[in-house]
Amino acid sequence: MHKRRKVELLRIPDTKEEIFKTLQASRTQGGKLGEAMKVAKRMHEANATVFMSVAGAVTPAGGGGYLIDLMHLGLIDVIVTTGANITHDLHFALGTPLFHCDPHTVDDFELQKNHEERIYDIILDPNCLPEVGKFIRKWIRGLNIGSISSSEFINKLGWKLFRSTPFYMKSFVAHAALCGVPIYCAAPSDSEIGMNVAIEEIDDIVLNRGKKSLRINNSLDLLEMAGIFLTAQSTGLIVIGGGHPKNYTTQNSPAIKEDYVYPDIRKDFPIQIRRESEDLGGLDFMIKISTDVPHFGGCSGATESENLTWNKLKPGTLHQENGVEVNADFSLALPILLSYIKTCVGNLPQKALYHKIEEIKQLAKAVRKKRIE
Repeated sequence: MHKRRKVELLRIPDTKEEIFKTLQASRTQGGKLGEAMKVAKRMHEANATVFMSVAGAVTPAGGGGYLIDLMHLGLIDVIVTTGANITHDLHFALGTPLFHCDPHTVDDFELQKNHEERIYDIILDPNCLPEVGKFIRKWIRGLNIGSISSSEFINKLGWKLFRSTPFYMKSFVAHAALCGVPIYCAAPSDSEIGMNVAIEEIDDIVLNRGKKSLRINNSLDLLEMAGIFLTAQSTGLIVIGGGHPKNYTTQNSPAIKEDYVYPDIRKDFPIQIRRESEDLGGLDFMIKISTDVPHFGGCSGATESENLTWNKLKPGTLHQENGVEVNADFSLALPILLSYIKTCVGNLPQKALYHKIEEIKQLAKAVRKKRIE
């Protein structure tokens, strides 16, 4: 039997708290945002390891500031994002400006002549991408480390920004390094940073530089993320936009079941495997904010129940109403949701998972070895 709730009159809210209550009593996407608030509160009360997947042009619009606040408040533990969001984060650290514009009146031919790129209603200063390229290539040229995970690459980048850029305090990548929050990127080559990493590797070869070329190895990401899932008390995901960051996170759930879990896993690893549920795969909580809808068949629009068929969610996540989809522009919904979380959850101890990443990785290796023996 589906649940019913009597409809009450909604009144104009006067305070932030009244706005939260009004949304929770509302319907359609306002009501969904109200449900997301409740899920977020339960997720943090359960001491879940919280992933945030971030797709779309979030950092060019200044959204990196949300990530900085969330990390310092201990409200997110892992970030999964695009190479583009990391690239555009560097503009803030390097001090190359971005500008708001009216997308309906701007002249793109004029922008192209002036070497200015546009992301809908944001214009990049002509120096934005060249300065990122110069910074990344000069830094990479001095490295001699070979194959590393995307989290290690981004952590090293964060420390480099912290030590050598004038406005590192505006970079979520720098703050992630300080807070020990791992950042993963499934397709780093699909960005300005990735293209510069690639050309430096090519130059190492053609110029015979005689050093280990930096190579971002996403197989190592999957090992690290498996370890994070295995050692978490419970897991939650806040999806912004969808795209490959969403799937890169959720695919760990079926991978745990298929490639790591075996009958005696709790007996062999009684201290490390802390999850209370018998089901070690599947997310316990999930909030998705996206404008994508399911009937076009894309991953970004996939519903929570569709994710269930892939074992990306636990059945209990839906039965206990711990999964919710908000079909809204992140720039509208996210500030309200985060304001609620900050107000009603407050500060939590930072898990600082990157500071333990070697230990986490070794556990995942040990579990995998047992699984295939």
